[in-house]
Amino acid sequence: MTTLAPAIESQLRAIQAAIRQTESGGRYDARSSTSSASGAYQYIDSTWNNYGGFARAVDAPPEVQDRRMWEDLVRRWESYGDLTSVAMAHYLPAAVANPVLASQVPAGNRLTPSQYAATILDRAGISTDQPLAYTPGSATDQQTGVPLMIAGGAALGWLGPRFFGGQIDAAKRAVLEGALVIGLYVALVLGALAIIVLGLSRLTGVDPRRALSTIASGG
Repeated sequence: MTTLAPAIESQLRAIQAAIRQTESGGRYDARSSTSSASGAYQYIDSTWNNYGGFARAVDAPPEVQDRRMWEDLVRRWESYGDLTSVAMAHYLPAAVANPVLASQVPAGNRLTPSQYAATILDRAGISTDQPLAYTPGSATDQQTGVPLMIAGGAALGWLGPRFFGGQIDAAKRAVLEGALVIGLYVALVLGALAIIVLGLSRLTGVDPRRALSTIASGG
């Protein structure tokens, strides 16, 4: 199991408690009258999938139900890196990547996936208007770093043959040298900014995408 930053663990524990209260009022023996959903977190039998050797969630003791929910929450955090998606995925996983599904009420339910996620976060005391805690090395790091690596590699691949290959006159060489100097300067500035933002993210627990957005907006 992944070691979580304290802030993230606290938020996921709050989400777990909110889901338990929302789904069953905290009752581990709860049973749905319209589906196979049961237990404190209302797992349907196919999703429960004989976890811990129990055919249904309601058959498992509270500690087993809690463990299964916690494992799912951590796995979703590792996959999405976003608390709204973590909450939504318990209600309807397919809605996380589908805005249309996220805005529609599933059959037999009263809330859209977006409304459900908002309800869970509200009951967990997590405001979506505030920066959410962030775990270094999560999908957010990959989304920030990988595009920079690709862009840098593409730039080098394009400039290399043109700068070093073939014969060029003095005027063209001066233009290329100037462009290379400017390009290297911009790359250094962006690299330094990325290092600063990611470093601060590790220290403060703030998602670097939110930090970059704040810097770009001047606020």
